[in-house]
Amino acid sequence: MLWLHVAFADMAFETAVRIRALRFLGRKVVCDRYTEDSERDLIMNFGENASRLPAWKLVKSIAVKPDVSIFLDLPFDESLRRSILKNEPFADSEERRLRRDGLYEKLKHQSVYSVVDARMSIPEVSAVICSLVFRESSPAERSAEVLS
Repeated sequence: MLWLHVAFADMAFETAVRIRALRFLGRKVVCDRYTEDSERDLIMNFGENASRLPAWKLVKSIAVKPDVSIFLDLPFDESLRRSILKNEPFADSEERRLRRDGLYEKLKHQSVYSVVDARMSIPEVSAVICSLVFRESSPAERSAEVLS
């Protein structure tokens, strides 16, 4: 459980301090994963009660709220096919993938997300993401700090 709290502290620093500082300096910050996605992993690895821990609730309450939330939607079969092509050394079982897919399906239907069809080509998906992220920016603001 100590490891989990260290992970919470790290995420609190990233989402409440580092991102806030970069935004204060006028930077656009793009995160490929954020609190909602991390909460799904928390539930998958430690059970539903882990998302109710006071330390996790603190992380969520102090994290910077995103200007744009994007959900890359990919049907399960295509996600599985792509994962097999990546040949991951420690890939999840199909059962675990199905469980995660169910958690993400619930997340997808929250109104905060712009849902992007990830079956499109990489350049098309990239163009959609850029249009969502940079739609209110001037060309001078279009440099992004990528956090992963």
